[in-house]
Amino acid sequence: MAFIVLYDACVLYPAPLRDLLIRVAKTGVVRARWTDAILDECFRNILEQRPDLKPEALKRTRELMTQAVPDCLVTGFETLIDSLTLPDRDDRHVLAAAIRVGAQAIVTFMDLDRDGDSGERSDDRTASNRPPSCAVHHECGPRTVGRRESKWSRDDKTELCDRG
Repeated sequence: MAFIVLYDACVLYPAPLRDLLIRVAKTGVVRARWTDAILDECFRNILEQRPDLKPEALKRTRELMTQAVPDCLVTGFETLIDSLTLPDRDDRHVLAAAIRVGAQAIVTFMDLDRDGDSGERSDDRTASNRPPSCAVHHECGPRTVGRRESKWSRDDKTELCDRG
């Protein structure tokens, strides 16, 4: 069974990283999920930062992403949002979607475990989130050819990714 991950808008924003994450999802190693709200945020920010890009082209990119990853869109998470507490209230929809689909990780650049104001780590770690490079490495490699087992243990990879 594939590892269920939720991709946040910030990791879908850079085109090369978006391409890598979609390709990883297409291998079946992970079951990538996101919401329309996450895509709205991603593509709204792209248009704000890159006015030279045509909205029609970005709409097409969004459609191709959704077609490339079967069953990627998460729905029915909205009722969970108000029950969640995070340092940044605007991130609650991401956690709600992850809970809704039973995601084992949120792939993001944001640190959902830290208070945005103080930088202190929260006592209540409600989400497992990793930067994209660590999430991909943690679940996808390195692997031996012809085998699905990793050469490293999860603990080894987690230790490498936890180093700041």
